[in-house]
Amino acid sequence: MNIKKILTVLSALIALSFIPTLNVQADVTDTNITSSIGWKNENGSWYYYKSDNTKAIGWIKPDNNWYHLDEDSGKMTTGWLEDKGNWYYMDDNGVMVKGWKQLDGDWYLLTDSGARATGIQQDNSNLYYFKDSGVMATNTGWTKINDKWYYFDKDGKIHTGWVENNDKWYYSNDDGSMVTGTDKIGNTTYVFSDTGEMETGWVNVNNNWYYFNTDRSVATGWINLDGVWYYLNDNGSMATGWVTSNGSDYYYLDPTSGKMLTDTTIDGYKIGSDGKRYKPLNTIPLSTSSKGSGDTMKKIYNSVNDSANKYELDSKLILAIIKAESDFDPKATSSSGATGLMQIMPQNYTYLGMTDGYDIEQNIDGGSKLLKEYLNQFNGDVKIAIAAYNAGPQNVKKDGVLSDDDLCKMSQGVQDYVKRVMQYYKDGSIAIDGKNLIEA
Repeated sequence: MNIKKILTVLSALIALSFIPTLNVQADVTDTNITSSIGWKNENGSWYYYKSDNTKAIGWIKPDNNWYHLDEDSGKMTTGWLEDKGNWYYMDDNGVMVKGWKQLDGDWYLLTDSGARATGIQQDNSNLYYFKDSGVMATNTGWTKINDKWYYFDKDGKIHTGWVENNDKWYYSNDDGSMVTGTDKIGNTTYVFSDTGEMETGWVNVNNNWYYFNTDRSVATGWINLDGVWYYLNDNGSMATGWVTSNGSDYYYLDPTSGKMLTDTTIDGYKIGSDGKRYKPLNTIPLSTSSKGSGDTMKKIYNSVNDSANKYELDSKLILAIIKAESDFDPKATSSSGATGLMQIMPQNYTYLGMTDGYDIEQNIDGGSKLLKEYLNQFNGDVKIAIAAYNAGPQNVKKDGVLSDDDLCKMSQGVQDYVKRVMQYYKDGSIAIDGKNLIEA
């Protein structure tokens, strides 16, 4: 072999052995960068060279990070960068920052795309507000943003849920906005003013009155306000009419104001100075005109008095039921099979301890027992108990009758029955054959 050729080949091999090998991964999303030569520092600035030995520009991702190279010079960007209306922050190594970043004492949030966050943003379970400049707001207290009010804690977080401010309670939705008007929170409906304060004291919600304490709790049971007693049901609504809190003592609350009445007479019952209902005077004197009404009427009269004493009922109420049901005919039978003075259905005989529905004593005792049960079941409300006697307690409940005002929900027949019985009861004008059984 020619010595000159051998020396030429050896020189070429030696020269190749001194060329450095670069191992820089190109951005797989940039088709212009395949096996780049990589980063080069020229006069203190960094550039990225592609495999064709030209400088890369724009966004590149040669490793796990994003970088930006100036569109004109190819110089690597650091600091704030605006691109297509969004702002990004590139650190001193040119890496695009994500997440929280503090600069000159101000906090910024860079989203997963790297864009600077503005407006209300959620990070984990917390809400924050970022100004148009991207700086996190560090307000404390109430701040108005886009016509809505938000409450900021001391650490810049937007508060959600209940917040107490200047001895007033407010509530912020899950998006941080302050609630106004009526809102159901948990199982309780609250009312908030136009400025967001929770209403306290007496508050009307859906035509029911509630009493809200200053600690946000809804009053239940007995409460005394300025010397006046009120009773709030288990759901907090103000009770009216007859109520009992222990199943034995009954009280009467004014139908409009809810105030407990004292020293008066309601539905034939004496109301004491303590507000309790006391046993009515059950003896009914026979009127002069009824003395000649015969043994049957006297037996009815005596049975009514016995049942009234036994079940602690007003005798006039029992008589009013008898007048409406049978017009004092012990042998009366309805088309549905109800029997006797108080029209007892045969299927109820066993429960009521009856064997003969036409027996005066048995019938009045059984009917009075039912009437007493309905009074207890409906908190002593006479009108609702009368409706239950006529239509059955299950229908009273099905129609959603909770107070006298709800009786309009029942059929017209039941409404007329209640009015008729109450007329007999209150007027005392219960007559048979044109004669009065009781003194008016």
